[in-house]
Amino acid sequence: MVSHINKGEGIPQPTLVECYQIPDEREEISTPEAAYHHPHLRHLVKEIPAMDMNAEILILLRRDILRVHKVRKQCNGPDDAPYAQKLDLGWVIVGDVCLDTMCMSPEIHSFKTYMLGNGRASHFKQCPHHYEVKEKPLDIIQVSDVTPNLCDDNLGTTVFCTTSNDNKIVLSVEDREFIKIMDIPPVQRSLGLRWDLLKDTFGFRVSSADKPFTKCSVLSVVNSLYDPVGFVAPITIQGKSLLRQFSETIKDWDAPLQIDQLSKWESWKQSLHALDGIHVPSCYTSALLATSQRKELRIFSDASTEAIAAVAYLKVRVSSNQAHIGFLFGKAKLAPKPDHTIPRLELCGTVLAVEIADFILRELDIQIDDVRFYTDSKVVLGYIYNQTKHYYVYVSNRVERIRKSSKPEQWHYVPSEINPAAHATRPVSASVFANPSWLTGPEFLLDHPEETTADVFSLLEPDKDPEIHS
Repeated sequence: MVSHINKGEGIPQPTLVECYQIPDEREEISTPEAAYHHPHLRHLVKEIPAMDMNAEILILLRRDILRVHKVRKQCNGPDDAPYAQKLDLGWVIVGDVCLDTMCMSPEIHSFKTYMLGNGRASHFKQCPHHYEVKEKPLDIIQVSDVTPNLCDDNLGTTVFCTTSNDNKIVLSVEDREFIKIMDIPPVQRSLGLRWDLLKDTFGFRVSSADKPFTKCSVLSVVNSLYDPVGFVAPITIQGKSLLRQFSETIKDWDAPLQIDQLSKWESWKQSLHALDGIHVPSCYTSALLATSQRKELRIFSDASTEAIAAVAYLKVRVSSNQAHIGFLFGKAKLAPKPDHTIPRLELCGTVLAVEIADFILRELDIQIDDVRFYTDSKVVLGYIYNQTKHYYVYVSNRVERIRKSSKPEQWHYVPSEINPAAHATRPVSASVFANPSWLTGPEFLLDHPEETTADVFSLLEPDKDPEIHS
């Protein structure tokens, strides 16, 4: 219960909420002196009790106790002057209760309110890791903004003007020029990969610094091509292949490599400058995915004694007779030494293809309607389609891995000459890599329907195949 200091009638309260941050300031409490100071309120002096400086401020009466906020009487006065209201707990003065502002506190005390990002107020403190910094603009008179009037008698009236920021450091001319440059969208760079913000394309630039012909320097140049998506995997895999060849004869990282190997290295390194002309759009396709009819995934694989590779494309059908193809991801890996058989290497390439498919389907935030795989090895297609013959462990484990992520009917044959994955398994110069099918995909993907062999593939000469258990 809460009641007036001179009356016994009490007002019931709802359940109290404990809080340790109640305002503990007395400057705004109505006093008889404040009422006497204003002529229109002097008749209320006897109605307002004197302030008890020893009384504690313990309860904050909220708006859910409506009765204590009901105005029973009101005493107005001149404009901009305080006025009084009679509540059930007594008279209160609303306005400046200080005596002619003489007792006004130089500080402001209030219950702190935090505004959240959605505009809602909260008494809880914001996270200390989120701040919005607003700088007050410097109050500086720019000389270029002042145009003197030769006929004006007020010339020079501003030359001695001072501001509160006169002793603060401002930007230099060089800093201002830098800011002007930064206003133009720059080319963002990260470990050799460039992003042209104006063209919205990815590109490459290789360092032309001369380095000694050592295994350590070769490794430095090869790793300088940062290509996580595989845009230029057919080029980077060649550098890795050369590094492995050089490592077979020289074990010391800082020892000079053999002269007969220098020509191969210089030829590959000089061809890297052609990568400056490659610009890959950051968007998968020019078609809008939201309005497309179908979104399909196409993955190609290939292998040679030097490397295995797989490359994936997104096919977007916007109508029954129009489709767009976009590069998604490419990967190339050196073939193991000693050499495996070509069928085993081709089988490893198809395993790489299904691993890439799993990665894309897991990470790509769009619904894929169809997935197809392509290889130019009919031997491997026979392994995938076979239901009766038994393999040895090496082939059996990889066929099982392929079947775990795909069905045999998803696998198709593609001729070697139009297989884009072949670019990463056979030497290709960077100078002729400006527009290969590795980045654009083979043209037959645009056909309606795609012209691919969809037959059930059988084993090729199973009686002579060393991978098949008789």
